[in-house]
Amino acid sequence: MVAIVIIVVGIVFLVKNAGWLGNDWDFQNWWALFILIPAFGSLTDAWNSYNAGGRRLSAKAARSLAFGLLFLAITVIFLLKLDWGKVWPVILIVVGLGMILGWRRD
Repeated sequence: MVAIVIIVVGIVFLVKNAGWLGNDWDFQNWWALFILIPAFGSLTDAWNSYNAGGRRLSAKAARSLAFGLLFLAITVIFLLKLDWGKVWPVILIVVGLGMILGWRRD
């Protein structure tokens, strides 16, 4: 999983250095890409739990999915320099969905 994140980070830097994104796309929050490591880990765990549970969304899979989406949302917010004042409800939505899905019993 870490290898995939390293490849993605390398591709992003390559695209930026080649100028394919244009000069308007600065890359000051590149460190946010490292938040993808726990995001991909959680999403992978969610997928494995989903498959192990007979393709049924168990509480463990739902929790892992919620955390993965939460980390992914935070990464996107930092990378795109979105205004926290406008997008913070996305975090609440992801947490709420995780709680609803996590309350299901196995």
